[in-house]
Amino acid sequence: MNKIKKKLLNVKNKNSFYYNVLSLTGGTLLAQLIAIISMPFITRLYTPDDFGILATFIAIISIVSIMANFRYELAIVLPKYDNQARVVLFIALCFTLIISILSVIIIGFFIETLSKENNLKEYLYLVPLSIFFIGTYQSFNYWATRKNNFILIAKTKFIQVFSMLIAHLSLYKLGSLGLIIGQLLSQIMGGYKLYKYASKKNKFKIPTFKRVKWALYKYRNFPKFNLIGALLDNISARTPIFLLTIYFNPSHAGLYAIADRILTLPIQLIGRSLSSVYYAEAPKAHRNRKLGDLTFQIYEKTVALAFPITILVMLSSPTIFSIIFGHKWEMAGYYASILSILMYITFIASPIGSAYTVLEKQNSWTYFQLLIFLVSVLAIYIGVYLNNSIYSIMFYSIGNFICWCMILVYLFRKLEIKAFRYLKVQFSNFIISLVVNFPLLYIFYIEYEKSEKNIIYWIFCIILSSLLIALRYINIIKGSFK
Repeated sequence: MNKIKKKLLNVKNKNSFYYNVLSLTGGTLLAQLIAIISMPFITRLYTPDDFGILATFIAIISIVSIMANFRYELAIVLPKYDNQARVVLFIALCFTLIISILSVIIIGFFIETLSKENNLKEYLYLVPLSIFFIGTYQSFNYWATRKNNFILIAKTKFIQVFSMLIAHLSLYKLGSLGLIIGQLLSQIMGGYKLYKYASKKNKFKIPTFKRVKWALYKYRNFPKFNLIGALLDNISARTPIFLLTIYFNPSHAGLYAIADRILTLPIQLIGRSLSSVYYAEAPKAHRNRKLGDLTFQIYEKTVALAFPITILVMLSSPTIFSIIFGHKWEMAGYYASILSILMYITFIASPIGSAYTVLEKQNSWTYFQLLIFLVSVLAIYIGVYLNNSIYSIMFYSIGNFICWCMILVYLFRKLEIKAFRYLKVQFSNFIISLVVNFPLLYIFYIEYEKSEKNIIYWIFCIILSSLLIALRYINIIKGSFK
């Protein structure tokens, strides 16, 4: 144990940025490993319809919770002094309470209309409670980010996953309600843990009206531009869930939800950890005119990490999903294969997307999110018109991939990062990824007809490619801490 601590301290002394990433990723890794291990059991206890209802519920609270803090939580890390940041935290929490109360009123008056197409009537009254705890968690999470307490954030993620797992395994007889209760419990536990830390280490007082007015005006661009962009971003991400539920059936939404959940694991594990640390470091880097260097540094690592796993997912998802989750989830594997290119680009873009906020380009971010929203809706409706859910997911994935590429190119131009540099990174990692995935490429393109029914052959090639990818990742991690 002492050796591990010494190793971590050595890493911290050499590179504090990657130490913070490692601290946050370590706890998140443990949490996500528990989630992954539990998934084969959960998918056998619940049906695709159950997951479809859960996905619709999560889609609703995810969209509304974007408004919970009116995006003022993002401004908590920006003030130079803690007493100013406490005012912003107070404002974020006040908006959380207001939005939660408003959601109770709206649901009370419009419950029949809101539940007309989605079988959610008996669960909608849990939405305000969920919004309150999500908003609380978001506020105190950014406070912990400001204080560079990434170990606490990692512990919180572990507690959230563990509490949700216990609920899912013990409440399976309740069907979709058991899944929703598990989701709500994880939000409560996460918010409570971070609140205890913030209240223990700091003396919070209700700020004067003058200070609140100052903070509201100082960071007015967050609700003015970032809120709309974040809403559009979230709605775009949830569009497949809503439209698959309405125009096909909840089971299609459930299949998509599982595919999306598995594909977002790398983003939750590494991408969001990088994003949190990057957002904590970016304001200082921008003041020192080093934001371009910091951004390109993150970009290089995320491309190197994302490319190998994307090719593996693209080639092997149907086989993996059928084996691990059961035959009824095989279609989710095909969804995952199609969505893999979208996973790739969002994994790269999500950690550095907050540069738009640091550069005060929230208006540009909003326009891009509007474009993604329009493309998402159009793509899904093309599949609806063709009466094929696969086409809906395919056009959605391709359309969003193109939009996110545009977001990255625009950001690199603003940071004066040359096209040759970032394209060179893409090309070199593409070649390396083909090499480490050669076993899968061989079976997929050369021996497919011979091995199509030989599951053992597929498993062997998947494991071999995975081992080669793991070696590649070890090499990347070693290079990060030199």
